[in-house]
Amino acid sequence: MAKLLTFTDTLSKMQDLSVTLSEILDRLVEQYCRLKKVVFSLKIKKAEQSQSQIDRLRLAFRLIQERKETFAQPLPARHN
Repeated sequence: MAKLLTFTDTLSKMQDLSVTLSEILDRLVEQYCRLKKVVFSLKIKKAEQSQSQIDRLRLAFRLIQERKETFAQPLPARHN
């Protein structure tokens, strides 16, 4: 009977502890999900910034090419 009482005491302590651990785990999962969303949104913003920088460089390169072509070709003759 003494062994049964000891087991019951241990079981009741574990149940109290498991509720606390469950709450802690729930909060950790919640924090992890929030952190994951923040990191994901930062990655997207960084990718957007990189993409916009690439787009700006491409545009500048195209403008430079157009100007070179304009200056390399003779002016068209005017018809009056």
